[in-house]
Amino acid sequence: MIDRLLLESTVLGMALEKKFGRVNHILSTKNFSVNREYNHQAIWKAMEQLYPTEPIDTISVASFLLKKGERTYHRYLSSLTNFVVSDNIEYYSLQLLELDIREKLSSVLSIEEAKAISEQDFQVGSLFKSMGQMVRDYDRDLFDLTDSIRNYLERHFESKIPTSVVDLLNSLPEKIREIKSANKLRCLLRELCNLEIPSDQRVGSLITELNQTVDHLNRALDE
Repeated sequence: MIDRLLLESTVLGMALEKKFGRVNHILSTKNFSVNREYNHQAIWKAMEQLYPTEPIDTISVASFLLKKGERTYHRYLSSLTNFVVSDNIEYYSLQLLELDIREKLSSVLSIEEAKAISEQDFQVGSLFKSMGQMVRDYDRDLFDLTDSIRNYLERHFESKIPTSVVDLLNSLPEKIREIKSANKLRCLLRELCNLEIPSDQRVGSLITELNQTVDHLNRALDE
């Protein structure tokens, strides 16, 4: 399993070494995390607002964050450059994007599993549990699971599964696979942005974040 903090730190460290412009079309603030010790979303947002008129380095980003009322980040930003392991920021950015999508998809399936169990629909609950286990198997490529999950849905209780989950499972991995291969990217991303938002607020919020992620990438490619 990939360590999210390590992956985020690696991408941020590379971005601080004059590589932000190579991946700002791939990632957005929604793909980064926040906790008590650090705010990677704020760091990435600062880079987005500074680029391309200002340099992206530890001094400029730390100064920008301080002006915005954030705590002092200079020492932390300097430490991030220690995570730089290669020049291939695109590779690690796509890994982070895939990890973020995998986690959100796993959350959607867990929510639907809990809902089915609360309604005593244990067969459907078991179905969501099985799919969630597949998605959470980090040793397997998420995109290689697409056909398996689609076939699983077709064999079991398809009429009881929310359309949003079916669309998410069938469409989202294909889109990120296209990001990785850079073939027919824009068309596939637009399909994801048109996904129907379900009535469940928690599931809808997660899918909305995914749509925003892909919409951000699509707008950047159109510029």
